[in-house]
Amino acid sequence: MKRFLYITVLSVFSTVSFARGGKHFSIPESVFDSIYHEVKTPYEYGYFLTGGLTDLFPPTNVPLGERLSSDPGIVGNPIVFRIPGDRKYVYMSFTYHDGIGYQTGLARSRDFVSWEAVGVMIDNTSYNHTSNWDKYHAGGYIMRDHVWGKTPYPHRAVVDGPYKGLYSMTYLGSNEPYNENGNVSQGIAFSDRIFEKDGSVAKWWRYENPILSPDEGYAYEAGACWKSEAIWDEKNNRYAIFYNASRKIPECLCQAYSKDLIHWEREPSNPVIGPEEHEGYLWGKSHSGDPDVVKIGNYWVIFYFSTTPNGIVDVFAVSTDMVHWQQSFRPLLTCNSTWSNTYAHKPCVIKQNGVVYHYYVAYGNIGYISAVNTSIDLSILKTALAIPEGKYPQRQYKAIQKAIGKLQNSLIEENGSLESIEKAIKNLVTTQVP
Repeated sequence: MKRFLYITVLSVFSTVSFARGGKHFSIPESVFDSIYHEVKTPYEYGYFLTGGLTDLFPPTNVPLGERLSSDPGIVGNPIVFRIPGDRKYVYMSFTYHDGIGYQTGLARSRDFVSWEAVGVMIDNTSYNHTSNWDKYHAGGYIMRDHVWGKTPYPHRAVVDGPYKGLYSMTYLGSNEPYNENGNVSQGIAFSDRIFEKDGSVAKWWRYENPILSPDEGYAYEAGACWKSEAIWDEKNNRYAIFYNASRKIPECLCQAYSKDLIHWEREPSNPVIGPEEHEGYLWGKSHSGDPDVVKIGNYWVIFYFSTTPNGIVDVFAVSTDMVHWQQSFRPLLTCNSTWSNTYAHKPCVIKQNGVVYHYYVAYGNIGYISAVNTSIDLSILKTALAIPEGKYPQRQYKAIQKAIGKLQNSLIEENGSLESIEKAIKNLVTTQVP
């Protein structure tokens, strides 16, 4: 809290502009320092969702002869949220490539770090549009109300009309199968619930037309509007959507605005984040993409992945008005030598009970998978969860399970504290977990 009291004071009294990366900015470096230390996650917990979910996802409505010979199992775009009234689990929407196109799944967790897939939110077997713009892809990104320091809740639309009060989800659609083909546009889907009364995952209704399609009038889009995040901008009484665009190099970050979630107007200064030279290196020279936006203190922060001197990894930018973004030039992740040896990208960053979780998509020696880094060391929990029954005397095994439960409860508690989490970690250590 002290760090962001300092940021607030700086925002009031600092009016001096300075040059960085060849451009003039008004946000001091000390603000970037404070945000970096607030959001950094130096502990690599590991990966939790991989391919092999073909039993969960029904087959796409494409003849078997046209399918890929094997399931590439691309699992990505993790977006974490909490369902009001549910004290047992937190949830995550994610995209899954089944060999033909992207679909949208739902996972749940008792502790933010170990996850199980439980159902499908949008699949391609329920496709019923008269046009074919999203026939092969439906990779969704659930809209959330995100207050930094708390797990976000799904957003209920505040617009007048038939969508008022409904949950909403933007999604990537395409008129051609396989990965990154066709005319890639953004659609929107709605639902009045996450689960049905019988406990099954509710299916979302897809609005028939795309809400953002690559426009030839905007050269930076070049045939593709990729991953998006839409949020409610209460100050300006409108929705803002952030998305990365272009099938060419470079891929840049853009934004647009809407009053009704259906009709959108692009930001005139698009792209708002693109290639920028810093200390002799062109950051974002190939990619700036997959935005995740939240307000921290008095500043808007956009997490995204970028081409950096350390590879394609997640970084962040800062804004005072949610339009003009200043890049931080600070990598938030690093690639390891195995399962993220190529990419560590596509962020979702949240903070709960004093712990920051940075979810991302890793690509390395086992393909595209979802992973998480944390601001405190939770490796003891990972070790304990992996202990099979029978490895220790039954009495000790039960003590370990009880200690695991206490730690999980302290992590997921809605109004918990870092102190209670640290106490639960010490308690788990005393069970003599190796």
